[in-house]
Amino acid sequence: MIDAQTEGLVLGGILFGGERALRDVSFLSIDDFAVERHRIVFKAISDIAPEVDLSLTAVCVHLDETGKLKAAGGLSALMDIHSQAIPALSLQHFALKLRALARDRRAWRLGEKLSVLCQQGFTANCAEVLTVTEELRTIAEAPSREVARGVQSIRAVHEYGDANVQCILEGLLYEGTVNLLTGDSGHGKSTLALAIAAAVATGSDFAGRKTSPRNVLILDRENPQWVIRDRIRRLGIEDGDRLKIWGRWCPEQPPGPDHPDILNWIRTCEVTPLIFFDSLIGFFGGQSENDSAEIRRFMEGFRRLATTGSTVVGLHHSGKGEGTKYYRGSSDYKAACDCGWLVSNNHPDRLENLKLEPWKSRFNTPSEIMLLYSDGQFSEQRRSQTPVVGVTARLTELLKSNPGIKAGAFEKLAGEKRLGRDAARKFLNQGVEAKTIRRDNGDHNSQEHTWVGPDEAM
Repeated sequence: MIDAQTEGLVLGGILFGGERALRDVSFLSIDDFAVERHRIVFKAISDIAPEVDLSLTAVCVHLDETGKLKAAGGLSALMDIHSQAIPALSLQHFALKLRALARDRRAWRLGEKLSVLCQQGFTANCAEVLTVTEELRTIAEAPSREVARGVQSIRAVHEYGDANVQCILEGLLYEGTVNLLTGDSGHGKSTLALAIAAAVATGSDFAGRKTSPRNVLILDRENPQWVIRDRIRRLGIEDGDRLKIWGRWCPEQPPGPDHPDILNWIRTCEVTPLIFFDSLIGFFGGQSENDSAEIRRFMEGFRRLATTGSTVVGLHHSGKGEGTKYYRGSSDYKAACDCGWLVSNNHPDRLENLKLEPWKSRFNTPSEIMLLYSDGQFSEQRRSQTPVVGVTARLTELLKSNPGIKAGAFEKLAGEKRLGRDAARKFLNQGVEAKTIRRDNGDHNSQEHTWVGPDEAM
């Protein structure tokens, strides 16, 4: 994995051709040379190139002044390198060969490091081993045509692969994008995200919109386990192989977007996955959300994740002022995402009617989406549809039609009409407290419920 002859040829060509020859191989670095004296000469070339005209004499003087001439083999060695130049020969092909050899040497060193880690007893899924394997995979998958860096390595845009964007959730989510769901606390962002995640994981429609099935991962630093379990129960879904929820209750804390565990999992997925981060502030390690430089660096991690083809959704809070209506913090949140949706709930104390309002989109998305939540299901209210009556109003009408009904019977009726037993129980208790529902003692210590108004309570 060492080609001293090619190294000498490239260095000789640079010494002979000067600045123009150096520009042709500008992507090379000192690590692309394996022979120590060649490394010393190339560093000298790199050091003086911005300051003086590049020549054999200039390099020799610089090495002598820095005390490196002897280590480079002396003047005779420099003259030998210079003599290896072939006039009019393009150096780029040979420089690319050196870059490929350097890549192989790096892979060999990483392989040795991995072997030592295994001998020392490190497990296959520990952070140290995963980091090394990720570096090896990156080296192995580097396209041969892209080993050169810099302007000269840039190809036509269409040569970098298919740029068609696949829709993951019709009208809302697109593959390989960074998205933000924002809104006030308690307005239903996390429940909405979990319902979308379950639909995508199973390939089911969400609120009448088509989904593209794929693995889904939710990284949750916001909610305790009991809250997630309650939401799973209310939505009537299951997590498992296709839908994974990594919360604080797991043995290891949910990692950020650049963690090797996330990248390695993505590589195991047949189709690029959908990944949620709840909430962004839980993964932010900076000092201030209003610092644009910090937010730009923070969001870059999610952008790198999207370049794998994964779809990223971050849950974030909205602010209180007019200028922070859609999202809290620096405007770089908006600059760094592809789509942003504000989630608002007309009843903050309960999940009922949600409005999704786009505040940024690189795609042709609806001006807004109205969702109705009832009995663990989301449905969409289209503009052409007759306005959907809210759950509270429907429960009120149900009670008016059944005066003196017992709580159990009312909850059963509500369940049959897909209004939800839990919603019915809460409706009765709140109505009694607000004195819009009268509770009377019936036979055998039962309690009967009757609507007494006012109608404005609907």
